[in-house]
Amino acid sequence: MAGQPAPSPRHRLEQIGSALVTQRDGRIDLDRAAVSLDRQALPADTEVVLLSLRIHLAQLQAEAVRKQLPGDIVTRFAAYETVLTEDVPLLPLLEGPMTFLRGGVEDEYVTSALDSGFVAGWRHLCDLHDRLALRLGPDGFSGAETLTLRSEIAPAEIRCISQDAARAFDNLSVSDALRDTMSHLCDTIKRQTDLLADLRDRTPKRPSLLACSLKITGAIILGTLTCAASVAAIAQTASGAALLAALEPLAQKLLLLFA
Repeated sequence: MAGQPAPSPRHRLEQIGSALVTQRDGRIDLDRAAVSLDRQALPADTEVVLLSLRIHLAQLQAEAVRKQLPGDIVTRFAAYETVLTEDVPLLPLLEGPMTFLRGGVEDEYVTSALDSGFVAGWRHLCDLHDRLALRLGPDGFSGAETLTLRSEIAPAEIRCISQDAARAFDNLSVSDALRDTMSHLCDTIKRQTDLLADLRDRTPKRPSLLACSLKITGAIILGTLTCAASVAAIAQTASGAALLAALEPLAQKLLLLFA
């Protein structure tokens, strides 16, 4: 209705968070269906690129096991696979584990012990990821489109908030899936803040991806606060109380990042 003020950032993120976060078996959990994009809104060839990426990743994983590659490499492929199994995954969640994969294939110390064919396949995985990223786009949440970051943002401040959020979700009242999701978001946010041109230019090179990552982080934090506070079996435990105490100050800090 005309004349009514726009919903506050907190209200909008709480609405999104209520769809993302749920309670299952006495723990705060992620609603897996809510972290997938709508296929109908994506370019026609998205499914082909996504299928190619999944097939190629499976081939690399099988070869990594067959060659008995170091556990760190196998674990990084597995972390990426976990997010990739979503129907149509959100880009900010894929970018976190991809940061480690891209860093590994660019490290000569790591690749010098591998045959050139496997390294080429690993690089192709990164290329396929980039092709998929162009089709997914950074944002996927209805109702959050008008949320924008402040024109001046401090990379260190953003990284600190995301790292504190990841630590807060390392909690017995939180499911493994939700804890891993927050860890992936933290990695994505760190990568995006590292890509700032320099300390004098506070404009992210991929502002929409950074903004979307922060929106998801904020939505999950606010959704968790609402869910945990409403379930006595969680709120009245020591771990639940610690989670609530840690998240409210983080929510306040994160909301200040939005204009």
